[in-house]
Amino acid sequence: FHREARTAAALHHTNIVPVFGVGEADGLHYYVMQLIDGEPLDNLLQGPDRKPLDPRHAADLVRRVAQAVQYAHDHKPLHRDIKPANILLDREGGVWITDFGLAQALEREATITEHVAGTLRYMAPERFRGVADERTDQYALGITLYELVSGTRAFEGATSGELLQRIAEHEPVPLRTLVPGMPRDLNTIIEKAIAKNPVHRYRTVGEMAADLRNFLDGL
Repeated sequence: FHREARTAAALHHTNIVPVFGVGEADGLHYYVMQLIDGEPLDNLLQGPDRKPLDPRHAADLVRRVAQAVQYAHDHKPLHRDIKPANILLDREGGVWITDFGLAQALEREATITEHVAGTLRYMAPERFRGVADERTDQYALGITLYELVSGTRAFEGATSGELLQRIAEHEPVPLRTLVPGMPRDLNTIIEKAIAKNPVHRYRTVGEMAADLRNFLDGL
């Protein structure tokens, strides 16, 4: 836990929540982050009044997060737990990603708690075989973008086993059937990022961010 928190503290990027320190007091281990005045993107996907984001707005948010993730990858850390609950939108429209590398430290002692169950929805299929690399973070970003654009979960399951099976064996409902006027190029970007086979994804998260920038620029 301390090692992962110190690694996160070494990351300095506009869209990464800063970690200021890590320590222990009376047997309680803690890390200290900047307070972000805002809410997690997960709030947009919960409740009966949940609404999808405008595709261009969602693409721009995820583009900025993807650039931050690529910066982290350039400095070695994987995130391992990218999901809407770990992406914060502040009052000025800024977007922040938090908890870099800390999921692995937390899960070593966890069972299928709410934290882990929430993480399962965004895990790439190869994660269940113990494989984690830059493209597994990319997959989680793609699933996050899918959900922001559609306003629905990419995968549902009554149990963790059912959820794992759906992720491993099924495709999400095509966005073209869920989102009227879904931009073709953005749909292509998302489908590439969430390909079951990691070989069919972008080589890097930075390439995904560049394609999102191209989409936003009409290229």
